[in-house]
Amino acid sequence: MRVAVLGTGIMGAPMARNLAAAGHEVTAWNRSPEKAEGIEGVEAAGSVGDAVSGADAVITMLADADAVEAVAREALPAMDDAVLVQTGPRRPPASPSRCPGWSTRRCSAPRRPPRRAS
Repeated sequence: MRVAVLGTGIMGAPMARNLAAAGHEVTAWNRSPEKAEGIEGVEAAGSVGDAVSGADAVITMLADADAVEAVAREALPAMDDAVLVQTGPRRPPASPSRCPGWSTRRCSAPRRPPRRAS
């Protein structure tokens, strides 16, 4: 499976590395390009469009809803039939209408804080 990981910070980089170790073809992009470079088994892309082109699944691991919206606006037009899996912020983008194609191609998996033992 071809997977694009958008956002390779503290959580995205290990996700990309583990996907590659599991045998998937992984391309990664990050706003700070050096964070997408040097991840074992992962090809760094110079743009969002390059990362998502030909991917079967696109995973975002971005800081907040505004970043998700901005990256989705670039990714969605460049995606073929890929599924967009949005991980990261608990609050999804404010309005799917701001990102055409968002509601029909998105699976949200928000981060949840760890539960405390009672």
